[in-house]
Order: sequence, then structure tokens, then C-alpha cells
Amino acid sequence: MKKIHTSSSHRFHSILETLKRDHTDLREMIEVLKSDSENIRKKKATYADFSKLLKAHAKTEEQAVYTVASKIESLRSAVFEAYEEHAVAEELMKKISYTRDDDRWLGRVKVLGESVEHHIIEEESELLKNLKQRIDLKQEQEMVDHFIALRTRRPMKPSSAHAGVLKDEWVTQS
Repeated sequence: MKKIHTSSSHRFHSILETLKRDHTDLREMIEVLKSDSENIRKKKATYADFSKLLKAHAKTEEQAVYTVASKIESLRSAVFEAYEEHAVAEELMKKISYTRDDDRWLGRVKVLGESVEHHIIEEESELLKNLKQRIDLKQEQEMVDHFIALRTRRPMKPSSAHAGVLKDEWVTQS
């Protein structure tokens, strides 16, 4: 695998590996949110971290990755689908924020988690794979650097209840 050296001297394998850092944390939190064995308090604490990370990641991804990918004709449809998936997730998070009934809250959170899982799978296996084939190493390096620069401006600090799962390294790498 090729390694990329960012201007801040951090090593990344690719834009996919860079994005997977957040995707891994999101997936771990989704497992808690979907679990039938976790209590509502744990799920609400996890959701607080999940929603912060999802918002920070999505905005950064849109600016650093999707703007580049949308300029490639063969990727435009997939990019606009990804934008819509982000918008749907944002709308669902708004609904979740004012949901008071625990059962309805759990249902909405589970649907959001499943939607984000689907989005991550498609993004990693299709969009990013196809993007890598259509850009050169310099473009990829610029995209990684841009993502990291934006992401460090959108740090996501975990709550103490969830600090064991979230491994947010973006703040320490600025």
C-alpha cells in the first residue's frame, strides 16, 4: 500500500484510511446504539458522542472529499447520493434531539445507525475506491491534508461516559 506524508509529517495510507479513522469510531458507537443488551443511559451517552462525531466528520468530508469527487463526471451521481444521505442523517438527528419518548428515541437512533452503516459501506467500497482510481497521488495528498486541516478545526471531545470507545486523535495531531 502506498503511504502518504502530509505536510504536518503525519503518515496516512490514503484518503480511505484517513476517513476510516472516524468510520471506525462511528461503527463502534453504532454497535452500542443498536445493541439490545445496553441500557438507555449508556445509549444516550453514546449517542451524544456519535452525533458530535457524525456532524464533524460529515461537514469535513463534504468540503475536503465530495467537492473534489463531484468534479469527476463518473462520480457525480454517487457524490450527490452521499450528500443526500448526510442530509437525511442531519434531519433525523434533529428529530432525535426533540424526541422525549424513549421507545421512539431508540427507534430513531437505530434507524440513524443503520443508515450511517449503509453509507459508510457504500462510501468505502464504491465512492472512495473509484475516486482513488481517478486522482493522482498529489491530488490525494492534497485531499488528505485538507481533510486533516478541517477536521482539526472541528474537534470532537468524547464525554467521560464514552471516552473508552472514542479514539479521537484529530485534536492531538494539529
